[in-house]
Amino acid sequence: MIQPLANAKHILVVEIDEHMGSALRYNLECLGYRVTTQTNGLAAAECVQEGEFDLVTFDLDSPLSTGLAFVDILRSYHEQLPVVLLSSNTLREQRYRGYKIAEEQFVVKPFDLDDLMKRVADLTPTVSC
Repeated sequence: MIQPLANAKHILVVEIDEHMGSALRYNLECLGYRVTTQTNGLAAAECVQEGEFDLVTFDLDSPLSTGLAFVDILRSYHEQLPVVLLSSNTLREQRYRGYKIAEEQFVVKPFDLDDLMKRVADLTPTVSC
């Protein structure tokens, strides 16, 4: 585990695939972020209620919570918190685009890791990459 700076931005990664979650954590930590990972939407919702985060990446295929339900919970606690939604189901993309989620915050799997890291950096501008 890489030690982030004390003032590092804190990112919640919600990813059902533990290997993908570990890879995202590693790459984000290499860029200087603090990272908390969860494997389902229910645990992620509890994290959002209890913790302070600067950005959330959320796997729409997550069990125990749909993407829309999670975004509703998230918005009830943190109205302006950036969310990057990840999904391997391209049909779902059309449904989620209309739900107050900017197109640039929706990423279809498989994705280019550099592109995702750039999106995260753009949404958390005080961390230099």
